[in-house]
Amino acid sequence: MRKKVLIAEANLETRERLERALVDFINEGGEIFFASTADNGLKIITVEHPQLVFVDKNLVGNDLKKWTQNKGYLIVMLKKDQTPIQSLDYIIKPIDIKKVTEKCQKILGKLTEPAPSFPPI
Repeated sequence: MRKKVLIAEANLETRERLERALVDFINEGGEIFFASTADNGLKIITVEHPQLVFVDKNLVGNDLKKWTQNKGYLIVMLKKDQTPIQSLDYIIKPIDIKKVTEKCQKILGKLTEPAPSFPPI
């Protein structure tokens, strides 16, 4: 099964930065979906069931319950002056590519297993 990530963010620059951070994920066969509005993000969650969702806190708004009904892992993206949502994982903008990569690997693990090595004959 292909692993899927949703990036729900209104700001194009932030979406592109996250995409660059997840280039290894894509190269290993992962699939990334993008949404610039809350409605589009929630539709993608319903149809695609991503295992990992990065969502801007402003898109979550008062609909936190809708975003957390997904069985995927939710990471809320905050500006420095915003308060984290209790009990949810978060990252601070501007996005640190290394931190995003580490979180993605921790949550999703390796997408592809290395081929088994056999002893020489």
